[in-house]
Amino acid sequence: MKKQICYAIMPLLIASSIHVSNAATEDNERLAIQQPIIEMVYKKQWNKLDQIFKEYNAGFPATSNGTQKIVVAYGAIYETYGQGGENLQEIAQEWLKANPDSTAAVIVEAMSYDGKATFVRGESSASTVDEDAWPKYQKINEAKKAWLLKHKEVAAKEASWYQDMILTARNLNDKALIMQMLEEGSNTFPDYQNIYIQAVEALLPKWGGSPEDIEKVARIAVKKTADKYGKSYYAYLWYNALQFQPEMMDLLYEHKLISWDDMKAGWHDRYKKYPGDHIANEYMTTACLASDKMAYQEGSAWVKSHAGDHPRQAWLRNMDYVKCDNYFESKK
Repeated sequence: MKKQICYAIMPLLIASSIHVSNAATEDNERLAIQQPIIEMVYKKQWNKLDQIFKEYNAGFPATSNGTQKIVVAYGAIYETYGQGGENLQEIAQEWLKANPDSTAAVIVEAMSYDGKATFVRGESSASTVDEDAWPKYQKINEAKKAWLLKHKEVAAKEASWYQDMILTARNLNDKALIMQMLEEGSNTFPDYQNIYIQAVEALLPKWGGSPEDIEKVARIAVKKTADKYGKSYYAYLWYNALQFQPEMMDLLYEHKLISWDDMKAGWHDRYKKYPGDHIANEYMTTACLASDKMAYQEGSAWVKSHAGDHPRQAWLRNMDYVKCDNYFESKK
């Protein structure tokens, strides 16, 4: 069935006035977060920035699609000022000079190491990286780890500190530190989804982890968030894992390790929290992969209730709703 499903990689959106409106809502929400952040950094309004990050760290408000606003805010700074890391370091140092107890400034300084590491390593596969780049890359990540640990007492009041530590542990191939930071971070900030997302990415098979590690993280997340989110994080984390490493899609197709029942329940829980065609499409693509016709049709109905048609956003690689429709039609 899998070969029949599709060969269109990350299909483009189908035009629809209703869907354009839905997409515009999410885009506008992100712009409403990003633009003030970028302007405040430019104007060196450090107190205002600290207040915003404090608000975003309290309760983790999210956009319509479920992306927590603190992630969008830090992303705006990195994407605008992060190339090479030098600008970020200057920003962070000036920010810390004005406000030595700023958790956000410590995180921005840590992000500057990411910019430097990316500049040294590049963004292509490891096999293409020059051998003499690796010691420099290692040194930068060790320096980032030292920076974060030095400022833990202040900066670990913010959930992003744990996310950054997990990323650093991944880059240093330190699985024990990944698990330690996941445990500490999820105990302190159980609702911050990027602690789990970063752990999932760090524990992918391509980084030396395993599908069993991903399942463990997903179960930890559900246990910590069930009262508020049900099984939402199970679906969300496994979906992201399949996006990060599509080779694991076979697990859902063959009903191995991944619980489709729990994933399906998770999509229902997440859709209640963030109703929209984005979540509905994620439900559809996984239902197709799991060969669950009724769930697929339910997801399709959700999409149509928002978009009027299938915009085909947020589908897993090589998945396409037209091929899924044809597959289920052939099974009548």
